[in-house]
Amino acid sequence: MTSPTGLAGEHARTFLAGQHGTLVCDDYSGYKAGIEQGITEIGCAAHSRRKLFELYANHSSQVAGPPMPYFAALHEIERDATVLGAEERRKIRQCRAKPVCDALYEWMVPPRNLVSESSEIKKALD
Repeated sequence: MTSPTGLAGEHARTFLAGQHGTLVCDDYSGYKAGIEQGITEIGCAAHSRRKLFELYANHSSQVAGPPMPYFAALHEIERDATVLGAEERRKIRQCRAKPVCDALYEWMVPPRNLVSESSEIKKALD
C-alpha cells in the first residue's frame, strides 16, 4: 500500500512532469522530484514567518524575533497591492517589497550560518 505522502508525491511528480520555471511552495517533499528535474523552487515567506513566529512566541528565540518587522512590512505591502492589477502589483512589489526582501535576506544570512544544521531556526530560515 502506498503511503499518503508517497501517493501525494506521485501526483505532484505527474502534475509537474516536463515543466520548467519556478514553483512557489512550502518545502513539501512531493515537489522535490520536479525540483531535481529543473524546476526552480521559491520558498513561501508565509511558512517561514509562521515557523519563526512560533519559535519566538513559544521559546522566546532571540533569533526568531528580529525578522518579524520585515514580514509585517511585506504583509502591509501585499494588502495595499491586493486591489491592483497584475502589472501594478509587480511594480509595487519591485518598488516597495524588493528592498524589504533584500534587507530580510541580508539579516538572515549571518544567523543562518551560525545555527546547527538540525535546528528549527535553520529550517525556518531556509
